[in-house]
Amino acid sequence: GQAGYAFALEDWRYEVAGEARLGRPYREESIDLKVGVAYRHDTGTDDLWKVSQAENTVAAFFVKEDYYDYFETDGWTAYGVVRLTPLAQLSVAYRSEDYSSLDRNSTWALFGGDGFMRNPAIVEGRMQSITIALDGGRLRGFRAVPQGLAYRLTAEIGEGLGGDFEFSRYVGDMHAYLRTGPSTGLALRLRAGTSTGELPLQRRFTLGGMGTVRAYPRNILRGSEMVLVNAEYSLYGHDLFDDLLEDV
Repeated sequence: GQAGYAFALEDWRYEVAGEARLGRPYREESIDLKVGVAYRHDTGTDDLWKVSQAENTVAAFFVKEDYYDYFETDGWTAYGVVRLTPLAQLSVAYRSEDYSSLDRNSTWALFGGDGFMRNPAIVEGRMQSITIALDGGRLRGFRAVPQGLAYRLTAEIGEGLGGDFEFSRYVGDMHAYLRTGPSTGLALRLRAGTSTGELPLQRRFTLGGMGTVRAYPRNILRGSEMVLVNAEYSLYGHDLFDDLLEDV
């Protein structure tokens, strides 16, 4: 479990969970399966795939720049994860959560900045959904010179389950890292999504800003479908201060 206190909101944030691993994963005849259940009363966002929480925290603390839109979640999840092969795993989860709007409460940062943007008001109600996800691939040298491919395919089905929202979302995400020389590499990302039914504001696809399309305002584009392609050419093995930036 985990817990924290939001001073500006004057409320506790917490999550409690239990998980069990079944089978013996190192024996070929045994299935590798995890099952668990969790309850949370917490601040939620649909933007975690864009920027890491560590990077977002540093930007908010020092320069008053937050790259997430937030809302409040309260409810429980039951899930199971099975490893199909050494390079792929399948997960299934049932979620029942109440969504509510969350206003901007904190205004402080170490250095000025333009100020935190307000969280958009969401469509409040209970979300009941089944999420099925397939993860796979292999990455090597991720912290130094990454190489390989990883993917995640997700189907979130919320239609006909008795909740306040009737929609389904389908998202595919792929990252590929290619070595182009001893100290250079090419990183590629493809992310696409589509949906059926009526997406509430908090579950619409968003693009713009850090982690998606740079130089655009944060989450300036919203819709029921999206395609995003990023390509990045990287130089590895050189410290920025070596020979007074001679190698950059």
